[in-house]
Amino acid sequence: MHQLKDKENQDNLFNKDLIVKREKVTILDLNEKEDIKTLESIRKSFANDRDLPRILSHENLLISELTVLQNLKFYSDVSHLERGIESLKKIFFKYLNHKRSDMEESDWQAFGLMLFLNSQSEFLFISSSLGPALNSNFKEELLLQIDSTHKTIFFNAFPPAIDVYRVISECFIINENNTLGEKIRYDEARLKVIEFNQRRDER
Repeated sequence: MHQLKDKENQDNLFNKDLIVKREKVTILDLNEKEDIKTLESIRKSFANDRDLPRILSHENLLISELTVLQNLKFYSDVSHLERGIESLKKIFFKYLNHKRSDMEESDWQAFGLMLFLNSQSEFLFISSSLGPALNSNFKEELLLQIDSTHKTIFFNAFPPAIDVYRVISECFIINENNTLGEKIRYDEARLKVIEFNQRRDER
């Protein structure tokens, strides 16, 4: 177990040796209050001398005032994106001149996630929910990118979304009472979610 109690311990919250390279891990947040520090702490444990990308959230997904093409150019310049940019242009060719207000929210989020997946880093951190993007017109393309990427990805999710992340995660880690558990598989994680819901309902 890896406990997070104060700032001094935050950087040692996570045993990075537990993670297999190119593994996709979902952190299930079972805390009473939303824990926004966990992904940042995990990110710090991998940082060292690496130039890691931002933690992707709904707030920093994209720049809504820019078009899809302008976002591509901007993040290519600041995030040193990989060669997948040309394939993204082909996937979203009908939307290249669209801004956020011109697109469905789900399609906008799918684009933002696929853009982030092309970050030039072996570690990615995603707190933004995948639910909307997986209900978009680009669900298949997004799932293909997640499945084929050679990166380690950490997702942050809440109990109701466990089945969404089942199809893309090799394992889960429970975050409860500011404590991270060991890596577990879906069946065990689902049981812990059921137990959590039962305890909450009994209060």
